[in-house]
Amino acid sequence: MDIRKMNASQMRQSLELDQFAFQFEFSKEEKKNHERMMKPENTWIAEENGQLLSKLTILPVNVFVGRASLPMGGISSVATWPESRRGGLVRKLLDAALLDMRERGYVLSFLYPFSIGFYRKFGWELFADTVTWEIKKEQLPKKGEITNGAIRRIPPAQWPVLQDIYQAFAYQFNGMVNRTESWWRYTVLKQKKGQIAVYTDEEGIDKGYLIYKVKERYMTIHEFIAIDENARAQLWSFIANHDSMIEGAKIMTTTEDPTRFMLPDPMIKETRDSYFMARIVDMKAFLEQYPFQLEYGEELTIETTDNNCSWNNGVFFLKKGERGMEVTERPNITEAKITMDINTVTAVLLGYISVETGIATNKIKATEQDKEKLKRVIVKEKPFIYDFF
Repeated sequence: MDIRKMNASQMRQSLELDQFAFQFEFSKEEKKNHERMMKPENTWIAEENGQLLSKLTILPVNVFVGRASLPMGGISSVATWPESRRGGLVRKLLDAALLDMRERGYVLSFLYPFSIGFYRKFGWELFADTVTWEIKKEQLPKKGEITNGAIRRIPPAQWPVLQDIYQAFAYQFNGMVNRTESWWRYTVLKQKKGQIAVYTDEEGIDKGYLIYKVKERYMTIHEFIAIDENARAQLWSFIANHDSMIEGAKIMTTTEDPTRFMLPDPMIKETRDSYFMARIVDMKAFLEQYPFQLEYGEELTIETTDNNCSWNNGVFFLKKGERGMEVTERPNITEAKITMDINTVTAVLLGYISVETGIATNKIKATEQDKEKLKRVIVKEKPFIYDFF
């Protein structure tokens, strides 16, 4: 049995396994799109006698963390034929993928888990939740004319109109994908089909958009992006103007969205679900790129343990120097340091759990002085991701 990168000639086997594992059948268009995204050079397989047994694909993208854009390998299409399960194949594929991602310079990895407990064993940890609102028609804001600007519809081919609006919104969160043309065309707009409405303010600047569909008298809002409060209000007025054709609406939003408390009747159904998991792939490289708010000359020492990636085990000494963040490994340091395992350090530095929570649950060991310093220097943005892969 071999663990290796997939050959282009095995794409058909890969498609068959995906269709079986995820219980759907690709259309011709979907097959072409799948081949664009699941490239052989990014796909690791377990095979025996020419037969594909198990697979996963790495999706190379960048994500925002504290407004910095960091290289991330998204793990997708993890699948195994039933007769080959429980033989440790996924573990071997994940080990190969982690080493591959480190060698290619990815400092983070995200995935959507079929089992949180399963991936926790390999160092991935929850970092983002989703909040979904279900709103009855009578709970929507009052309908009316769009003021202080206008709303227009655009076709998917005009996706560049959305890019600047999305980027301004995405900077505010840890984990949002730094979308490229390929990501817009072959991921976002293939998954989120429907109408696209763009809000433009009185000065002619695009400030918000919706991607949504109306079906069977129900509105599903795939993306609601507003970069100021006026844009938010105008887009909600636009949603309310659909009242004659819908009985309700469903929207996925951020955990920080204040709109619920601005609705005339905020007694809506709100559901919070665990969503994506993350892990630091290369601790040293990640610390070098992470936008710590250390002052010039200030130091921080972090010790990490990682049961799957030996290169992440160690004591990392950080100092803000003239050339930016200087990170060195100092295994002999015995003075005060902050100690965390790879799951905890990922969750804390991406903002999913607070330093106080880490201390209270004994996931972080630190002096009071180092605890306060860590609280001060980590990024303040909250985690959120609008994409799925």
